[in-house]
Amino acid sequence: MWHPDVYFANARSASFQHVTDDNFLVWIYPNGRVWYDCRISATIMCDMNLWKFPLDQQECDMRILSYAYPEKQLRLRWTNRTDLKAIEANPEIKMPDMELVFIKQGHCNGTYATGVWSCMTAVFRVERQMMHHVMQTYLPTCLIVVISWHVSNDLPLFNFWLDVDSAPARVTLSITTLLTISTQANGVELALPEVSYMKAIDVWMGACMAFVFGVMIEFTICHYAKNLEMARGERCKALVNTAIGFFGASFGKQTSIDELRTEWRL
Repeated sequence: MWHPDVYFANARSASFQHVTDDNFLVWIYPNGRVWYDCRISATIMCDMNLWKFPLDQQECDMRILSYAYPEKQLRLRWTNRTDLKAIEANPEIKMPDMELVFIKQGHCNGTYATGVWSCMTAVFRVERQMMHHVMQTYLPTCLIVVISWHVSNDLPLFNFWLDVDSAPARVTLSITTLLTISTQANGVELALPEVSYMKAIDVWMGACMAFVFGVMIEFTICHYAKNLEMARGERCKALVNTAIGFFGASFGKQTSIDELRTEWRL
């Protein structure tokens, strides 16, 4: 019995099901119509645009063509019967991080040097699930950024801020959070194919890393400003003590600014 020599044009691999026997059937109706059915497992290539990852939606198409017969001899088309769906998905088969939105059928007839060849397409639109990325990426990085900004004296909203003189604690916390953000970003990149453009998750990780790095810059500026202020205060105190000592010597009494403060308090 003759049957169409169709194949999947963008399939990476495909095979018939043979467990426990060849999975196909042939029905011949009294009017001469033939129903041929078989089970095929195929891995279809899909070119994804990941610049919105993990907020993206993807469309993957499956192209079905005849290998040896042009359109004059074999024309492929989807059924137009109202009581029968052209493409039907099994609701019990689900992807762990994707949700199937719809399946759309179409045609992709092409003209080549050998003639016009009939082609059918099935377009699968899928939407990425966000909860996994919220729990594994967004929420941990937000907490890391909040913890890193606890080292700021300029944020009295937090009760766990560290004093500007606590240099070891500040540096340790800043470096630890920076390395944690970097490790988190590397873990996300390892789960994705390498692409030449920036993704949405890269922008998020870069912003988090910039906030954490800003903590180290803030600490450096605050520490330098406080040391500069202390040095200026010591110089002013030395000048005042010199002036008080000079005038005290003139009036027969030696004193200092600290003694004057003590007398004023008493």
